Amino acid sequence: MGDSSGGRHGMGDLSKSTAQQTNEALKDQELELLAETTADWDKMRPQIADQATYDALIREVQAATAQNESIAQLRGRIEALGTQGMAVAKKVLELLKSVGV
Repeated sequence: MGDSSGGRHGMGDLSKSTAQQTNEALKDQELELLAETTADWDKMRPQIADQATYDALIREVQAATAQNESIAQLRGRIEALGTQGMAVAKKVLELLKSVGV
């Protein structure tokens, strides 16, 4: 049996990778757009496949906004939702940008 680490990531490496993807995928401007949007979240709902994660994203964005949290804190909230949360956040941003918000 050879080296068992070939191509595998440890948990620390995986979370660092996820955080790096978040930082690259969601820039501060995009996070500000999420935090400051006046768009109707319910109107976007039919276009989002993962309703549970969408609901979680809405809760996190609204909580961060209500508590006047920084963009870094909002980023942390979205990172805590994992890769599904990131995917849903990206989809919401695409929808917001497509309607010119």
